[in-house]
Amino acid sequence: MNTVPSRFPTAFLFILISVSCQSDRSTGGQPTPVRIQRAALLVPPPSAPSFAPMSIAQPMISYPGSAARNRQLAGQEIRPRMTIMTGELDLEVQDYSAALTTIKAIASVSRGFVVYSVANQTAGDRSGTRSGEATLRIPSPKFDESLARIKAVASRVERETIRGNDVTEEYYDAAARLLNKQKAESQYQKILKRSRTVKEILEVEEVLSRVREEIEQLTGRKKYLADQIEQSSILVRLHEPQAFIVQEPGFGAKLTIGFQRGLRGFADITSLLVTLLVGLGPHVAIAVSGLYWLVRMGRSRSERKTISQPIP
Repeated sequence: MNTVPSRFPTAFLFILISVSCQSDRSTGGQPTPVRIQRAALLVPPPSAPSFAPMSIAQPMISYPGSAARNRQLAGQEIRPRMTIMTGELDLEVQDYSAALTTIKAIASVSRGFVVYSVANQTAGDRSGTRSGEATLRIPSPKFDESLARIKAVASRVERETIRGNDVTEEYYDAAARLLNKQKAESQYQKILKRSRTVKEILEVEEVLSRVREEIEQLTGRKKYLADQIEQSSILVRLHEPQAFIVQEPGFGAKLTIGFQRGLRGFADITSLLVTLLVGLGPHVAIAVSGLYWLVRMGRSRSERKTISQPIP
C-alpha cells in the first residue's frame, strides 16, 4: 500500500517527459514551453539556501586628532574655510619714491594691484621729509609672501598688524539661500504660465518680483564675499626719517630765555627761604626764648645787688 503512491508520481513524470521528447522531435527540436512548465510544477526545484541579509553598515572609527577624517567617514561634506585677510604695515624708508615704486612692483608680480596711494610732506619741515600710504589688493595665496617682501623694503618696521575674518558660515548661508530663491523663482514662473485670470497673474508677478529682488541682493552679497576672500588687502604707511635741525636763537628769543631764567631763579630762591623758615622756625623761637630768659635773669640779679648795698 505504501509503495504505490511513492512510485506513481515518478512513473507519471517519466511518461510526460517521453511525450515531450516525442513532440520536440516532431516539431523539429523546438521545446514546448507549456509542458516544461507543467513538469516543473510537478517537481519543484530544490530550494536555494536562504541567508539572512548582512548589514553593510560599518562601525564608525574615530581617529583622534583628525576631525576632517572623521567627518569624511561620517559622510559629511567637508567645506573649505572662507577667510578675509587684511594687513597693515608702518614702515620707515630711506627714499619714499623708490620704496613706493618697489611696493607697486611687488603687487604687480603677485598679480595684484594698487587701489590708491597718497603722498604728503610734513608742514614746516625744511628738510623735505615725505610720507604717505598705499592700499594693495593681493591674491590670498600670495598674502604672506607679499607681506614679507614689502617689509624687506623698509629700513625699520615700526608696526605690523594682521587680521583674519572668518566668513565661512555667512558665505555658505548666502549660497544656500540663493539656490532656494532660484528654485522658488522657477516654480513661480511655472505657476505664472498656468495662471488664467488677471488677478492670479498680478499676484504671482508680485511675489515673483520680490523673489527676484532677493536673488539680486544675495547674488551681490555672494560676489562681494568671494572677491574679499580671493583678494586680500594690505595697507602700507611709509615715511622717511625725521631730520633734526638745531637753529641759533635770535636776539628776542635770547631776551625771552633770559627773562624766563630770572623768574625761575627768583622762584627758586623764594622757595628756599620759605623752606628754611618753615624748617628752622621752631628752633629759632626756642633759641630766642632762651636768650630772652637769660637776659632777664641777669637784670634781676643786678637789681637785687643794687638794693642790698647800704646807702653811704
